[in-house]
Amino acid sequence: MYNCYKLFFLFLMFNKMFSSFRNQRIFNLSKSIKYNPGSQNIIDVKSEHMFSEYEVDQFLNEHDFIKNKKLISISPGGFKGFYMLGICKYIKANYNLENYIFSGASAGAWNSLLLCFNKDIDELQNKIIDKTLLNTNKMGDIENLLKQKMLETYTTSDFDLKRLFVGVTTYNKYRTNTTIFTGFDNLEDAINCCVASSHIPLITGGLTNFYRNVLSFDGGFSKYPYLNTTKSVLHITPSLWTTDKNIIKPSMTITDYTKLFTNKKYNFNEMIENGYKDSKENKNYLDEIFDIKK
Repeated sequence: MYNCYKLFFLFLMFNKMFSSFRNQRIFNLSKSIKYNPGSQNIIDVKSEHMFSEYEVDQFLNEHDFIKNKKLISISPGGFKGFYMLGICKYIKANYNLENYIFSGASAGAWNSLLLCFNKDIDELQNKIIDKTLLNTNKMGDIENLLKQKMLETYTTSDFDLKRLFVGVTTYNKYRTNTTIFTGFDNLEDAINCCVASSHIPLITGGLTNFYRNVLSFDGGFSKYPYLNTTKSVLHITPSLWTTDKNIIKPSMTITDYTKLFTNKKYNFNEMIENGYKDSKENKNYLDEIFDIKK
């Protein structure tokens, strides 16, 4: 964890506004289960059960659905998340994802949610990314619009939420932790978790954000904000199809992130189509990953 990030949380720790939360337990967790700094914890929000890194086998036993599933992980990316959406759009349109689960952080969390959409992403793009959103260049406003429009247009049954795993950097008992949330029982809850995974204080929203009473920050601040019960067969980043060495790192400083949230005017639909086009040009690579025989 970077020093500036630690200093930021020290400031939070001594701020009086958190005094009422200091003794608050996360969900209904047993006192014997503790967060492990530097490790990963998985929380099933439906059962309110947390699994530590030492309880992976127990987690898999209680979540039999994912045992034989392959994992696609999706990185943070700021506004470049729309380019990654184009990659996801191509993958969803051209490959059978029935045997896959999706884990992402920040912009990757939103894209993971969209890969859980039961219909074509092209339909969602046409309905959600309208003129209002296209004329917005603040990430916090974009997230609010996405949430509003998705809840107005779709219901929980339009998404296969059991496939979704969202990485969030959480703060509890004076420590930051990597937490993977899953088991969402409704679409709004899943979207709220994506918002939490994208929260950068004073950049994408206000100073604080709470998801289910847990103080939450951008998942990209964690070293590995993706489900680690199995190795990812494909890790999607904004630099997936480039030779650019400035690849989105799994752990980033606030300064790193600020560069991804500039007020530069982006054409989101164009970014999506560029991601789709670049993926199509790399079809052979994807065919190998998804076991498509020539």
